[in-house]
Amino acid sequence: MIVHQSGIVVASNRIHFSEVLKIGAFTALASTGVNALIYVAAKSVDWIPESIIIPEAGQPITLLPVVMATVVAVLGATLGYYALAFVIRNTTWHRRLYTILAIALTAASFYTPLNIPNAPLRMIMSLELMHVVVAVAILTFFIILRTDDDESSNPTSLE
Repeated sequence: MIVHQSGIVVASNRIHFSEVLKIGAFTALASTGVNALIYVAAKSVDWIPESIIIPEAGQPITLLPVVMATVVAVLGATLGYYALAFVIRNTTWHRRLYTILAIALTAASFYTPLNIPNAPLRMIMSLELMHVVVAVAILTFFIILRTDDDESSNPTSLE
C-alpha cells in the first residue's frame, strides 16, 4: 500500500474506487451546503421568485431540486473521474481530460438557467452561481487536492 502526501491511498498507480467515492461524498456535501446557502439567501431577497415556473418541473424552484441536482452532478463527476482513471492509466492524461470535460460540461450547463421563460436576471445569476460552485468543488477536490502521481508526489510505503 502506498500513501501519498495528500493522504490518498494508491497502489501501483491505481486509483481505488472507495477513495474516489470518499472524495465524491465530501464534494457532494460541500457543494450541496454552499448551494443550499445560495438558494436560501437568494430566496430571502426574492431573487428566486415563486411566480417563475420551471417548465420541466411544472413548479417553482425549491430547495429539494437544488440539492438533488447538485448531488446528481457530483455523482456523475465522481463516476466520470473513476471511469477515466480506470481507462487511462496515465494520471497526467486522465486528469487533463477530466479537467477539459468538467469545464466543457460546466459551460454547457449554463444554458439551462438561460432557458427558463421570463426568469429575472438575478434568478439566472443565482442559478449560474450554483453551477459554478459545483464545478469549482469538483475541480478542487478531484484535480487540485488529489495528487496521485507516483514519482512526483514522493510516496512513502506503509508495508
